[in-house]
Amino acid sequence: MSGRVFLAANAAAVIMAAVLIILGRIGQPADAFIVSPPDAELPPATPAHLRTSMGSPDAPISILVYSDFQCAVCQQFALTTSKQIEASYVETGTAYLTFKHFVIYDEESILAAMAAEAAADQGMFWPYHDLVMQLRASSKKEDLTVARLQDLARQAGLDIAAFNAAFLSGNHRDEILREKEESLALGIRGTPTFFVNGRKAEGNVPFASFQSLIEELLAAEE
Repeated sequence: MSGRVFLAANAAAVIMAAVLIILGRIGQPADAFIVSPPDAELPPATPAHLRTSMGSPDAPISILVYSDFQCAVCQQFALTTSKQIEASYVETGTAYLTFKHFVIYDEESILAAMAAEAAADQGMFWPYHDLVMQLRASSKKEDLTVARLQDLARQAGLDIAAFNAAFLSGNHRDEILREKEESLALGIRGTPTFFVNGRKAEGNVPFASFQSLIEELLAAEE
């Protein structure tokens, strides 16, 4: 390699490294949790969030999940990592897990969120949530139609008349859109995004990262 070519390649590498640093792709692993900035204080839980939460509200670890039913990574988290968190920390009374809507796709995302809230009216948010996630719906196809969401309600054993009354009326639409505005105010730009006792991460975060942080937080309280 000539000196000129070497210098050009080296310069290109330096520029690329600088770009990656600016974008946060070097020095900050994609699955790392960071402390949220002070001005991004998490909003307090409301009674409505009890309907989309699992575990004890008095648990020392609070996990918020901002998610969309059409998001492929959200689906993967819900069907794998979330189940590990539930078994290891929620069911043992260590963690309190709350689902919040951050609808990032089209009308079908809102429809799925409204259907899930209608299921929550009957205390069945999580069984219905799992059925929707198991569909692995795509934002590029009409996977979450009204008819499909009603069929899932039947599979979940919901009172269909009550479900339809809540779902088709759009009672929860404004609430879901408010949650999206809340998400944007927190600086959330993608799904899934997580907050564990105020520490934030986003994307395909593995269980090991949750486990490491949770154990660190628990040890700090001893």
